[in-house]
Amino acid sequence: MMLILDIETAVAGKIPNPAVDIFRFIGCYEVEDDKYHFYSYKDHDIIKNLIKKHRVIITFNGDHYDIPILKRTGLYTLRHLSIDLRVIMKKRGELMKAKNITFSLSNLAKFFNLETKKMEDFNYDILKKDEWTNDELLYIKTYTMQDIDVTKQLYDKIHHFFKSFKTFVNKNDIYNYRWLTTSIGVYSYKVICHLAGMEEQYGDFEKKSHYKGGFVALPSQGEAHGDVYCLDFNSLYPHNYIQGNLYSYNCKCCSEQDKWKGNELFPVVGKYCSKKNGKIENILQRIYNLRKEYKQKGMHEQYALKTVMNTMYGISGNPAFKNVFNESTASDCTLIGRCAIKLARQKFKDAGYNVLYTDTDSVFIQDIYKDKERLLMIKQSLINQIKNNLPFPSQTFDMGIDEEIKHIWFFKSGEIFKKKHYMYVNINDKIVIKGLPLIKSDSSKLSKLIFDKYMKETIINGNIIFKYNDVKTWIYSEIKNNLEITARQFKVWDLETYKQKRCIQATISKKYGVGRHLLIPNRYKGVGQSVKYCTVDEFIVGKYNPSAIILNKTWNELSQFLDFVPQHETVKKRRGPQTELRQWANI
Repeated sequence: MMLILDIETAVAGKIPNPAVDIFRFIGCYEVEDDKYHFYSYKDHDIIKNLIKKHRVIITFNGDHYDIPILKRTGLYTLRHLSIDLRVIMKKRGELMKAKNITFSLSNLAKFFNLETKKMEDFNYDILKKDEWTNDELLYIKTYTMQDIDVTKQLYDKIHHFFKSFKTFVNKNDIYNYRWLTTSIGVYSYKVICHLAGMEEQYGDFEKKSHYKGGFVALPSQGEAHGDVYCLDFNSLYPHNYIQGNLYSYNCKCCSEQDKWKGNELFPVVGKYCSKKNGKIENILQRIYNLRKEYKQKGMHEQYALKTVMNTMYGISGNPAFKNVFNESTASDCTLIGRCAIKLARQKFKDAGYNVLYTDTDSVFIQDIYKDKERLLMIKQSLINQIKNNLPFPSQTFDMGIDEEIKHIWFFKSGEIFKKKHYMYVNINDKIVIKGLPLIKSDSSKLSKLIFDKYMKETIINGNIIFKYNDVKTWIYSEIKNNLEITARQFKVWDLETYKQKRCIQATISKKYGVGRHLLIPNRYKGVGQSVKYCTVDEFIVGKYNPSAIILNKTWNELSQFLDFVPQHETVKKRRGPQTELRQWANI
């Protein structure tokens, strides 16, 4: 049986500390019985028995905080199976696209748009009391049970996303929820061992092999319009393992002379069985075929198999995973990949195509012939040449058209193009952005709004450069409609917890107190030095003009799309020819 729990404590020091904080209240939800409970520290035996009857305990940050306190107070007496959602998100959050965010319950509730949000302004001082009025108890209960609801909804979200992962591990791993709680590397290793009928063997978790990665070429030009294709090798690294037989280095059927040692096109370092595909290679091929079938049927299980295929490359270079580790396996996989993508570049160049950019397993080319059939003939010639130079060519290895593109732009740092920084519009008018500050999770709401509301349509039509004065007008129009869109949220502790009393968090704590504060960066009012921060109310009462708001972050995020940006609008020096400021040197 499963129990979701969350505790409330009186913080004994300046910051939360499970070794000394005082247990006050607990909220619980019994998953199977669909029952909610709320108890105080006085209900010791009831809480102890409630926890004791459940095998699985679900918490958020419970491994670090809630459970140590419950153990210290004698309420958590058995070896329960703990599912800490914060730990899971730290291990697997990227798969759920939760990147570059702080893994707090509040942030995750907002990120996943959960129905219930965590209360932001709870008065924690109330927990320092020993007795409470009925109104105070209702206030505490409301806050605690709201956290239980958020935790429950987050668990449902995580469980739904990963539930198909249990399909490919053994019964013991299903029973003990290792399909959910382990790192993706460990999970993938479990899948491979289970499907191959091998015992899981682990080695040194500290030492890892170092090897050269994929090949990424700098863009050849700033932009291109019309008949641009992104061609992508189908699961390049898994096919490198399969076709090169890279896990079969200890076979008994080949002498050292018989083993495949590479060739002029693929000068691998290791020596591999040349007579038959190995057990792990066959499992990878089976996983690839099964994933393709699941994908065509729209089945969620495809994501688990895709994850395993994408992770095998990483764990094969880690001696912790004994059954798949070899000094040369991972490095030879990337070597084959580099050689294959370089061959693709050369093949298309020799055929007269304009090769714009290359990244690991993808090549962007412009078809000057406007003849897709001709393009695919060159592609097939490339695939045939690669297969002919590997010992176990796979029928599923190919290169497909990943995107047909109308407009593409590459971005510079100084005078040099940056890798993995580009934007394109595909033939369905979808804008795809890679690497730019605008798409980071911590980018400003204002810059995203300006891009979506005012820029998108023009970009779809093939132009990404906008006049600074137009954008400035849009920005201040939006600020007048919603001043809070410029605010930044800070969570601060007691002033005494900060060693550097002049840091921004310390100064905010001193002026506004412990808690979360939504503050506007500006030139005149509030705390801070070069940039000051004040509340929205303070800004309104002060009757400051919107021009007093410091918008460095917004301007930096939009800079790639502007004809110029005055130096006073930015923190960093402007980069790229489209933002040269020579004509504005006197501003």
